Amino acid sequence: MCQGMKNQSPPDLIHTNFVSQIEQFIESIYPSQEHKKLTALYGDGSLESAEELKKQREAFDLKKESFYLVAAVLGTLFVISALMVRFPVTHRSRTN
Repeated sequence: MCQGMKNQSPPDLIHTNFVSQIEQFIESIYPSQEHKKLTALYGDGSLESAEELKKQREAFDLKKESFYLVAAVLGTLFVISALMVRFPVTHRSRTN
């Protein structure tokens, strides 16, 4: 037999190894969550508690978005006001 054939692994083992590496990578990015931890954190998992949790998250997101919107408007007004104070525009007549 050829010695090169002894060192080659079957395609199924290569495929399994490749799939397991992808699975480990995805698990490192998005770790799986255990049912017990989720139940302890968010309640019994009933439909009512899930809907209530969704409403609470939406309310929090709305408050957060409103804060960022107000901060952006105030920041813009501050920058424009600072520029107007620093570089005042005077109306000069163009008549000689």
